[in-house]
Amino acid sequence: PAAAATGRLTLAPNAVVREVTVDKNTGRADGVSFVDRLTRREYQARARVVILAASCLESTRILLNSLSRRYPNGLANSSGALGHYLFDQFYVKNVVQCVVPELRNKILTPGMTGGGGYTVRFRNVKEKDTRFLRGYAYDFSSRGTPDAKYFPLYGEALKEALDAHAGAGFTMTTMGEVLPRFENHVRISKHKKDAWGIPVLHISQKYGENEFALAKDSMETAEEMCRRAGFEVMGKHDDMVPPGESIHELGTCRMGDDPKTSVLNKYNQAHDVKNLFVVDGSSFVSGGCQNPTLTMVALTLRASDYLAEEMRKGNL
Repeated sequence: PAAAATGRLTLAPNAVVREVTVDKNTGRADGVSFVDRLTRREYQARARVVILAASCLESTRILLNSLSRRYPNGLANSSGALGHYLFDQFYVKNVVQCVVPELRNKILTPGMTGGGGYTVRFRNVKEKDTRFLRGYAYDFSSRGTPDAKYFPLYGEALKEALDAHAGAGFTMTTMGEVLPRFENHVRISKHKKDAWGIPVLHISQKYGENEFALAKDSMETAEEMCRRAGFEVMGKHDDMVPPGESIHELGTCRMGDDPKTSVLNKYNQAHDVKNLFVVDGSSFVSGGCQNPTLTMVALTLRASDYLAEEMRKGNL
């Protein structure tokens, strides 16, 4: 509302950005080209400053597709880091599944056990663990019904067992930190394009030894927690979901002080193109094990303050 009230805000819905355009003489960003997804007409928007906030992978795709003689490997990519150091957070869903004995056959009121909760990271906080770097957190939920696969029964007997355990279930899910590695990357596909003729990303990511060690420890620790609480552990595993399923993708347009190893500075401003900013998860260099959204907001606010001041000074 505040931006709209200035009379200087124009929203362009159904716009699919193809690339950031560059002034041939100065090398500075001068706008974007985009496709109207309904009419498929091509448009250009001119700007004094270009800010990408298209989400982690989409912002990087736009930059990698922004090719020119000055930037043959993608816009703002003199470091070669653009597209690299992709990471997310790994999940181990239902790392343990348990039964709370006091809730079997509805002995206690279900409300006595609450609903869901969150256990913050506790590994490598004060004391260092030599088995792995970083750590993980848990979220947990109660009052569910254990999976039928844990009952070696059939027919009426299975139904009775499930009825007896309805509301007595307790599960924990691991959310762990993933280390950024150069080899986990995205690049522009040479063969595939999207519905609007824009080349798509080829994504290459896999988890490493550190993530597997964290997942294993999270399983063993969750089991110990539940047993000490008096719960009956029915199942456990340390199988991580495939990369990307956590939908917390980060990196690929990392910030840093050294233009030789990073794309952006600490204000989310491109080292190579001073009037280009990228304010989403792509700027992260590490991500922790918690949801990244509020950190994105904080970084964007800092970048916005810096941008406003630079424009007031006439530097942009």
